[in-house]
Amino acid sequence: MSNIAYDGCTLFENLNTISKHDKVLVFTDGKKVKENDFLSLNENDVIVNSSKNANVRFLNFMAYFNKAALIDFLENQKPKIAPSHAKKSLGTLVNGTVYLDGKPVPNVSIISSFGNDRQVVTDDYGKFSFQTNLGDTLKVLGTKLVKSALVVKDFDTELQFFLDSNTVSLDEVVVSESKLDEKVKVNTAYGLQNNESIGYAVSTVGDADINDSESKLHEALEGKVSGLQINKASGWDNRSTLGKTLIRGINSINMNNYALVVIDGVPVESTFRAGASGSFVTQFETLGSGASQKVANFDYINPDNIASVTVLKGLAATNRFGTMGGNGVILITTKTAAYKDGVKKNIDQALLTNNIFEGKLVSKKGQLNTPYLKDLRKAKNVKEVYDVYLGQRTNYLENNQYFIDVSDYFRTVSPPLADRVLSNILEKKTTYNSLRKLFLKYRFLEDWSMALVVAKKMFFDYPKKIQTYYDFAIAQKDAGYIQKSADLLNGIVTGAIDPTLDFSPLNKIAGATLRNLVNRNNSKLDLSKIDGSYKNNLTYNVRLIFDWERPQDEFVLKFVNPQKRFFDWEHSALADRNRITSELKNGFSVEQFELIGDISIGDWQVNVTNLSSEANNHPFLIKCTVQHNFGKSNQREEKHIIRLDDDDTKEQLFFKLKAE
Repeated sequence: MSNIAYDGCTLFENLNTISKHDKVLVFTDGKKVKENDFLSLNENDVIVNSSKNANVRFLNFMAYFNKAALIDFLENQKPKIAPSHAKKSLGTLVNGTVYLDGKPVPNVSIISSFGNDRQVVTDDYGKFSFQTNLGDTLKVLGTKLVKSALVVKDFDTELQFFLDSNTVSLDEVVVSESKLDEKVKVNTAYGLQNNESIGYAVSTVGDADINDSESKLHEALEGKVSGLQINKASGWDNRSTLGKTLIRGINSINMNNYALVVIDGVPVESTFRAGASGSFVTQFETLGSGASQKVANFDYINPDNIASVTVLKGLAATNRFGTMGGNGVILITTKTAAYKDGVKKNIDQALLTNNIFEGKLVSKKGQLNTPYLKDLRKAKNVKEVYDVYLGQRTNYLENNQYFIDVSDYFRTVSPPLADRVLSNILEKKTTYNSLRKLFLKYRFLEDWSMALVVAKKMFFDYPKKIQTYYDFAIAQKDAGYIQKSADLLNGIVTGAIDPTLDFSPLNKIAGATLRNLVNRNNSKLDLSKIDGSYKNNLTYNVRLIFDWERPQDEFVLKFVNPQKRFFDWEHSALADRNRITSELKNGFSVEQFELIGDISIGDWQVNVTNLSSEANNHPFLIKCTVQHNFGKSNQREEKHIIRLDDDDTKEQLFFKLKAE
């Protein structure tokens, strides 16, 4: 019995029917997943442990409460350490990460306010560990960058330093959803449309928001539009201009990164290569002596003649402009155009550009060939496979992806063993990253009960990460607890669930989910505390929700529409450092896209390219939930998941879908 293999996590509540037997022997290490989980036994039943990593305190408590016997094979084998060997404590070990513009920074020194003799250096991934005490101040040494000091307030929260380079970031504002009955009209790539019907958030500045003192257009936008950045004046050009506006961050080192400006329906690229044909731009400034790239000068536009300025970001907002709109779009409507009579016909601006997808159809990569999977495939039967797994798993205990990969292999030969292997991640000392990975996998497998177990653990263990609130709400919905899910979602959109946290990055996705939940389960819910706007239905042809494990995971999604035109959405610090920094600070990793209108009907293709330099040591998962006919009576759902590691540097097919 001392050689029993402890494999898989334990849910004691599932074993409580065994008390009806006369005599029961329970072999367990006492490790539990649920906080209040307990096993009821009869008097004189026996609990047996032979694991050196057992939860002895819980085993003793369970034995005492049930008046059962406890046999611990290792009780007398534990080594004892003489008091003289104990090391003098320098405090409690805390962990942290240093980021610069949303990217981890290696080789940066961290010091304590108690003296420079206590100093550590960040590793290749910007991480560090430091022995400290409550109230201590940790500082980034030798840098003039912003926010380089943190006070240690508790030992459970990972410290995060967010350093900023010499870039001026315009103030962020939160764009809230408007109520349907208000029928707010906003400018889009197709002209004025109902704010609720377009399916995505926009930022708009009206003429009333522009002060008389603002003589330049970029000055009129400063502090009024979310997500805009302007580089500090320096070098050849000692002033700022709208032509150097960044919306999605820096996508390319050598090519145009600036937003497309559309004035009264006419696209005006902010930069172009000298001598390029077909340009709409007539007023430019040269980047410097001998340079071939030029920057547009928009200072000729009088702010007094501006009716509205709208900023578009994302797939639904910018796919009309193709690659020209890949860095975001600034729509400017002058008062001259706004006051013209008649209605302008919607024009497909994608026809003006060359964003046709001409690549060959890429396929998902073939069979995964890790060393441990190769060894498993050599076994002749299920028993041999399991024995090989038991022999190799001690070498991969810290590799969460190992248990997912091996579980996928077992799923083809023995689903019960696959479930057991996968649950081992819960048996280990879990981190947020390991739990998030496991949650995505359980949701893909539609194992709603285990997904709820993991989501609940994330929710209580990591209350400062806003993603855990949304995941817990989704898990409650999937498990059938509709009211609990609605209450959680309502707490997110109102911020009332935790006023100390900023839930605004989740407002759109949580709001759409809550509205869908309310309209599909109206008669089953108590809606007394839910705002009336969420009782109005919202419909899309297709809603896509992408989840990934960590903010540090970098990748590109390519959406190819039925007309074979594409849009790239890049998730990286280089492309959009503001977003990555927000993900790191607030703790979320999810994005929603919508397919709307007749033009979206047909066959779509979604490709993915891995950009993460950490994938070699940290393979990561991306999951997509596709909701067809969202908000309609025939709504249905499908899920896709992909594993990305260091050899996924080429674009590959993620999945296909047919929009109806």
